Amino acid sequence: MSNKIKKENKLITPERASVLFPTIISSFIVLVVISAFVIPKFINSNKVYFELKEFKRKKDELPNLKLQAISINEKLEKLNNEKLKMLDLISGTTNLETLLARLGNLAEDNNFKIISLVQGSLIKYVEPNNNQNNANVSQNSNVGSDNLLVEGLKKNIVEVSFVSSFKNLLSFLNEVEFQENVILIRNINLDPVEIGVSTDKNEDEVLLNGSLQMIIYGKI
Repeated sequence: MSNKIKKENKLITPERASVLFPTIISSFIVLVVISAFVIPKFINSNKVYFELKEFKRKKDELPNLKLQAISINEKLEKLNNEKLKMLDLISGTTNLETLLARLGNLAEDNNFKIISLVQGSLIKYVEPNNNQNNANVSQNSNVGSDNLLVEGLKKNIVEVSFVSSFKNLLSFLNEVEFQENVILIRNINLDPVEIGVSTDKNEDEVLLNGSLQMIIYGKI
């Protein structure tokens, strides 16, 4: 009688174990298969889904992006044309040698005697923090303050010594003002030389021994 009661009180009997253990092992195998294959497949399928969704979104936006690209290219072309026009306004189309020869003719026409004409510094535009090693090109701290010296331009500094009357000096400078290149005049020094006869021979004028500096802008 006591043996029967003990047998009923046992939780795991051989009969139960023959059913329970295979069930547990099968469940474990199922969990392993799910963890190893099903879940990664699910995650990967979600990733592919979102990638396809993003691709479709970008594809739908492509026509608008093309229109924006066309608009940006048109604006860039317009800005580039405006930049070229501005460069032409500043530098003209005449090179330095031709311009200096023309200035010599203007001086002769206005009885403005040039004693010496010496090309000094040549300054090119450089990007900030861009080191340029060129013995023939000067760079100084004032380049950034020159609003006319922009990308694609250079400026030539020319020292001029002359003898002229004040009237002829003004006439020469007036002619220089109308040249196609931008020419800045600075550092004008004047000293009287002697009393001379003016070109129109109607009045005496004081001849001036002077010097000035020309800043001539041109394309690189």
